Amino acid sequence: MTPTTIRTSLLSLLAVGALYACARGGGAPAPEPPRTETAPAASVAEPPPPPATASSPVAAPTSADAGVEADEEPDSSWTMLAVGDIQLGRTIFADMVDLGDYTFPMRGVADRLSAADLTVGNLEAQIFDRCKVLRVGMRLCAGPRAMQSIEIGGFDVLSVANNHSTNFGKRGLDESVKRLRERGIRVAGYGKHIPVVEMNGTRVAFLGWSPVHEQISLKRIASHIKRARARADLVFAFVHWGIEYETTPSRAQERLADFIASKGVDLIIGAHPHVVQPMERVRDTLVAYSLGNFVFDFMWGEALRGAVGEFVVDDGQIAKSRLIPVQIDEMGAPHFVDDPSAAQ
Repeated sequence: MTPTTIRTSLLSLLAVGALYACARGGGAPAPEPPRTETAPAASVAEPPPPPATASSPVAAPTSADAGVEADEEPDSSWTMLAVGDIQLGRTIFADMVDLGDYTFPMRGVADRLSAADLTVGNLEAQIFDRCKVLRVGMRLCAGPRAMQSIEIGGFDVLSVANNHSTNFGKRGLDESVKRLRERGIRVAGYGKHIPVVEMNGTRVAFLGWSPVHEQISLKRIASHIKRARARADLVFAFVHWGIEYETTPSRAQERLADFIASKGVDLIIGAHPHVVQPMERVRDTLVAYSLGNFVFDFMWGEALRGAVGEFVVDDGQIAKSRLIPVQIDEMGAPHFVDDPSAAQ
């Protein structure tokens, strides 16, 4: 055998052996096909929970939902106007009858008076059916139609405790009080009744005394004040006192004011001198010694000028006060001095 033949036979044997090995699985694995790289699918994750914070519970609807602040409190303030002597008799009533006009005494001041939350005063002449027209004299009364002046003035409380209250006896006074009450006007200084008015949550009791030409016991005054204090938050007292046409309070007025103040009255509204006297504090009591005339005839000098007390009550106490001057015209009718139509 030649060398070439031997080499060819050996190569053939090696090839057969390799094929046999592959058939038994003992050879190297076939290469894997190339892998295509793809980006992994994006995962959809839930957002992380928000950080824990304190939160207010949901409240039920309140008045705040209606445009009112939840902590807003109702207004407790209110204003009272107080006037002095209202004398609708004598020439005042005679002129009413002659003119056929029973409102002229109050027409110039009616809007301002009735605009106040509370309007009070001292009724110097009684109003009843049997009143005759008298242009002179010291007995003061007016017929029922004169009530029209009281009504347009917007009066809420009137005192009848004065030295003219019984000019026509108890019957005249009783009828006058009845007519006032029928029109919703509360009456102070009459019998044992103490009128109480409630204004924005504050109860106000009104008392009335007239120590003119008669003695009123201090014990009786103290008893009235005690009863009023038990029923009200504030006590206002009409006091008919003093010396006519004196612009300063008398010693008797000062002593009585001090006694009344010591018993717990909050405001004294004075009348009778027909002229204005000062307003001051006595203890814790505000004292307007005299507001002078309001509607009146037979006047001269200082008696032509009166005052209206303006009192602002807030949170159950008198927060502000002042005297507003008025001028009385030739017909006996008042006008506010700061009104362009006021008589000068």
